[in-house]
Amino acid sequence: MALPSVVAVVVYGCSSDEPKIEDLCGWLADPENCYRKFAEDIAPNGIPRCTNLALDPNPVAGTEQIGGFQSRETLDNCFLASGGIIKFGMPIDLKMPKVPAEGVTFTFVNADESECGSGLFIASDNFKITINGDTVPDGQMLTEAQVAGGTYSLVRTGGRDTVTSTCPTEGHYFNLDQLSKCPEYTAILPKAEFDIVTGGLDENGNPSTCGSNGGNFGALTFAVNYPPTTGDLANAQPNRIEYFKCLIPPPPAMCVDMIQDGLETDVDCGGKTGCDRCPVGVKCIVDSDCAGGLICVSSQGIKKCAIDSSQTTSSSAASSSASSSASSSSSSSSSSASSSSASSSSSTGSGTTSTGACM
Repeated sequence: MALPSVVAVVVYGCSSDEPKIEDLCGWLADPENCYRKFAEDIAPNGIPRCTNLALDPNPVAGTEQIGGFQSRETLDNCFLASGGIIKFGMPIDLKMPKVPAEGVTFTFVNADESECGSGLFIASDNFKITINGDTVPDGQMLTEAQVAGGTYSLVRTGGRDTVTSTCPTEGHYFNLDQLSKCPEYTAILPKAEFDIVTGGLDENGNPSTCGSNGGNFGALTFAVNYPPTTGDLANAQPNRIEYFKCLIPPPPAMCVDMIQDGLETDVDCGGKTGCDRCPVGVKCIVDSDCAGGLICVSSQGIKKCAIDSSQTTSSSAASSSASSSASSSSSSSSSSASSSSASSSSSTGSGTTSTGACM
């Protein structure tokens, strides 16, 4: 079921027909209130009937629906480990990791590609969740294992502490200030959570102390607090249904992420890092930022790596000196060899000359 992109914030002016404010404490205390009945239908005993936990023959309340995105750059489809997909209406942008003003929309798709529900989150007290009900033939009743489904929404009135709570079959209008008279029911007030974590988690979505910035993975998590479906509601803790935790792939390691970050002096090089030293023409701060044989010099007000001309001159001079020395040594050796040859010839007479002619 498609959701509108925005749940409108209701605003009542002085001349508007504002609904009568109802008894919030009495509604929360009523075991037959429509939000609790909705929870009994779509999440009995804290186990959701929408999402793939419903396919588990032995589902456990509180089990996380772990999934993951294929790319850190495009957070649109989250593939659940147990099968199925969470499809986001608009990809989350990690450059601005916060819920946009128009909210976040998403659809629950089961492993068999059927849609079982959808959600919209703007704030903890401004959200909507729809669970698609089972279809039964005319004249027949739903079985205990089937879902009636429907939509629940909570909409905060702009600038006030009033909310409109709408169940599949009825709606109510409350002032949240009434909770001061019944604090024992505060925990089971309808509430949703949508968390955006950009890093610091391990591959299971748990807090991690390893990797850069405390961990490598991030996550998008959506959960709804429902009242318990059994027992007394006073001082009760809610059944927190986590519909998904979608892991965000870790960012590329520094030095190969194609951006200048950390202590790098330019993209993926220099600085007091393990990165490569910077080549000619790339920004630096000190000589050690540059590759071997290069120095850090100022060029038009910007320090860049450049060839060390003084080293080039010294190398040329050293090369010239070495050539000159080699030439002198060669001449000296030739002269010595001639002298020795003459001396030998004088000693041996015709024999040396003859030997020389044969060679």
